[in-house]
Amino acid sequence: MIRIVFLTVIIFRACDVFSLEELAIGTGITDENFSQIVPVSMEYAIADLALGEDDGLVRAFYKVPNTNKLYSVTSKAVMNLTNFETRDVLANWPLTTKKQHLLNGEQPTWSPTKPESTNEGMLVTPQMWLEKGHENSSGCLSSNPLRYGSVNGDDLLFVFFDPSVVVFSPKRGKVDINLLFAHDDVMSDEEYQQSLNAGYFKFSSDNPPQYAALNSLADNRAGRLGKDWLYPAQRAYAKIYIDDFDGDDANDIIMWRKLYFSKLKSDPVKGYELDAEMYAHYKMVDGDYQLQTDTAPETVQGWLTANNLTWQKGFPSKSECAGQEGQLILEMHDALLNDPDVLK
Repeated sequence: MIRIVFLTVIIFRACDVFSLEELAIGTGITDENFSQIVPVSMEYAIADLALGEDDGLVRAFYKVPNTNKLYSVTSKAVMNLTNFETRDVLANWPLTTKKQHLLNGEQPTWSPTKPESTNEGMLVTPQMWLEKGHENSSGCLSSNPLRYGSVNGDDLLFVFFDPSVVVFSPKRGKVDINLLFAHDDVMSDEEYQQSLNAGYFKFSSDNPPQYAALNSLADNRAGRLGKDWLYPAQRAYAKIYIDDFDGDDANDIIMWRKLYFSKLKSDPVKGYELDAEMYAHYKMVDGDYQLQTDTAPETVQGWLTANNLTWQKGFPSKSECAGQEGQLILEMHDALLNDPDVLK
């Protein structure tokens, strides 16, 4: 049963520091809670009235406390802003996303395209996920996909499109950042052994990876791989940090990204190893967050260290799965990653 998260008044500090842990959580609409929310929620009713002909269904909504601003996100990847008192639709924004910022070598299961660089990588659309009402993101965050925060009076909306999150600015009417925050391409141990027994993989060496990528099985069955080809399992995670890191009196967005691959069978250490990591710095320039390609990774590392911002203090970190509320999201902080960063 999906939890219904009731809206609470969140007071943000009137200073440059912005705590992502203080994001207010909107109400997500799922098949399980639809019949409970619809009959009693005036917010839902008004959000539903705001739907345009091609907007689809309301997937989540949030009313900003002490205002008449009601935000809602739809199954067609549209963000609506409605005046709660007058019912007037004030704005209607398609959530056209920026390209996702990926590392070389990342091959998300939903796309066969390999990014060419560590700058702006793939374009993704949240529409398919929203139409399905998918609820299986890391930490169950997409069960309530709409989050709200105020940065020096500027609304920011965080929308989880499993397994991505976009940061949307109503003031700018656009997506500031689009982030693939969790990606696991891992075959279960049972599937791996069954595949070996069925002869899907015949290795040219006796040293295969400890964990296999699920894509290997799909591609092999489709005839896209040779019998001796096997992808090692891949896991990739990213965290967001918001603060005035460069001292210009405007909040920056920092992304810290890590990519892991399975160790080989011959390795006595079980699990994965860090393949690559990167830091991206988004700075407010002419009213828009822009990627700063000349900010050195060492500079960003220094900012995080100076502010005592560890991996576990990045966003997202806390699970919302039933029975795991408030705990660290397991896969993003797993000891099997053999990375001391993720444990602090």
